Amino acid sequence: MIWPLVSTSAERVVAVLGVEEDSFLFEAALLMARHKVRHLAVRRDGEICGILDAASALSSLASQADLVGSHIDRAQSV
Repeated sequence: MIWPLVSTSAERVVAVLGVEEDSFLFEAALLMARHKVRHLAVRRDGEICGILDAASALSSLASQADLVGSHIDRAQSV
Protein backbone atom coordinates (compact mmCIF):
# COMPACT_ATOMS: atom_id res chain seq x y z
CA MET A 1 0.00 0.00 0.00
CA ILE A 2 1.29 3.50 -0.75
CA TRP A 3 0.35 6.28 1.66
CA PRO A 4 0.80 10.02 1.27
CA LEU A 5 3.01 11.44 4.01
CA VAL A 6 2.93 15.19 4.57
CA SER A 7 6.17 16.79 5.67
CA THR A 8 5.36 19.61 8.08
CA SER A 9 8.66 21.43 7.61
CA ALA A 10 8.49 21.74 3.83
CA GLU A 11 4.72 21.40 3.32
CA ARG A 12 5.20 18.75 0.68
CA VAL A 13 3.66 15.35 0.10
CA VAL A 14 5.87 12.27 -0.23
CA ALA A 15 4.63 8.76 -1.10
CA VAL A 16 5.53 6.12 1.49
CA LEU A 17 5.31 2.42 0.69
CA GLY A 18 4.21 0.31 3.62
CA VAL A 19 1.95 -2.24 5.26
CA GLU A 20 -0.45 -2.26 8.15
CA GLU A 21 0.83 -3.80 11.39
CA ASP A 22 -1.48 -6.81 11.10
CA SER A 23 -0.53 -7.62 7.48
CA PHE A 24 0.89 -11.03 6.65
CA LEU A 25 4.65 -11.17 6.28
CA PHE A 26 4.47 -12.77 2.83
CA GLU A 27 2.35 -9.79 1.66
CA ALA A 28 5.07 -7.41 2.80
CA ALA A 29 7.77 -9.48 1.06
CA LEU A 30 5.73 -9.54 -2.15
CA LEU A 31 5.19 -5.77 -1.99
CA MET A 32 8.95 -5.22 -1.57
CA ALA A 33 9.69 -7.48 -4.54
CA ARG A 34 7.08 -5.86 -6.79
CA HIS A 35 8.29 -2.34 -6.04
CA LYS A 36 11.99 -3.29 -5.85
CA VAL A 37 12.47 -1.77 -2.39
CA ARG A 38 14.26 -3.12 0.69
CA HIS A 39 12.28 -1.31 3.40
CA LEU A 40 8.60 -0.74 4.18
CA ALA A 41 6.94 1.49 6.71
CA VAL A 42 4.70 -0.32 9.18
CA ARG A 43 1.56 1.52 10.25
CA ARG A 44 -0.66 1.16 13.32
CA ASP A 45 -3.80 3.25 13.79
CA GLY A 46 -2.84 5.55 10.92
CA GLU A 47 0.64 6.32 12.29
CA ILE A 48 3.97 4.85 11.23
CA CYS A 49 5.17 2.66 14.10
CA GLY A 50 8.15 0.90 12.53
CA ILE A 51 10.20 -0.15 9.54
CA LEU A 52 10.42 -3.65 8.08
CA ASP A 53 13.49 -4.56 6.06
CA ALA A 54 13.71 -7.26 3.39
CA ALA A 55 16.47 -9.22 5.14
CA SER A 56 14.37 -9.63 8.30
CA ALA A 57 11.23 -10.51 6.37
CA LEU A 58 12.94 -13.11 4.18
CA SER A 59 14.85 -14.58 7.11
CA SER A 60 11.63 -15.03 9.05
CA LEU A 61 9.84 -16.57 6.09
CA ALA A 62 12.74 -18.96 5.45
CA SER A 63 12.80 -20.11 9.07
CA GLN A 64 9.07 -20.89 8.90
CA ALA A 65 9.32 -23.05 5.76
CA ASP A 66 9.84 -26.29 7.73
CA LEU A 67 6.90 -25.47 9.99
CA VAL A 68 4.60 -24.92 7.02
CA GLY A 69 5.79 -28.18 5.42
CA SER A 70 5.03 -30.15 8.56
CA HIS A 71 1.52 -28.66 8.75
CA ILE A 72 0.93 -29.66 5.13
CA ASP A 73 2.17 -33.21 5.83
CA ARG A 74 -0.19 -33.56 8.82
CA ALA A 75 -3.21 -32.06 7.07
CA GLN A 76 -6.04 -34.50 6.48
CA SER A 77 -7.84 -32.39 3.91
CA VAL A 78 -7.28 -29.37 1.72
